[in-house]
Amino acid sequence: ITRRWRGLGAAVGVYIAVAVFMTARFGLRSWSDFLAGENEIANIWMANLSNQSIHGVIQRLLASPACELPGNIAPEGLVLSGLLSLGLLALAVRATWRLRSSSWTTDVCFATFIALSVVCSQWALEHYTVLFLIPATVAAAAARRASHHDDRLASAGLVVVAVMLWS
Repeated sequence: ITRRWRGLGAAVGVYIAVAVFMTARFGLRSWSDFLAGENEIANIWMANLSNQSIHGVIQRLLASPACELPGNIAPEGLVLSGLLSLGLLALAVRATWRLRSSSWTTDVCFATFIALSVVCSQWALEHYTVLFLIPATVAAAAARRASHHDDRLASAGLVVVAVMLWS
């Protein structure tokens, strides 16, 4: 979105290097074993009370009765939470596209996607809140640097959201 092609290339390169190393170490069958176990893991953690992601919140809202341990993932919950996550990502892409003009806004855009990567993932447990340190810090710095009242208001909003998600 911000046309940081070297960063994207580095991320893809590191992922491929790790995947090749792990595949060489554990064999091709490790991929099928990993995928076969994901359904059970998702059923355990997706609707778990510790899951703070959008997917977890929606799954718990659809659980019936809410006081029982989570069962299998509700497909309608996956669709709803997936659409909500995609909508938030689309809004962030649109905002990022408009803000990519200066160097400090690149930091704000990056911080926004860090926060979204936590809440839009399949699960975000309590210890994932440490990932909000960077967005909160960037938002606070952006609020100090903002020249326009609207920019300050938006940055202050980011700080408030980061603190709310953090607690």
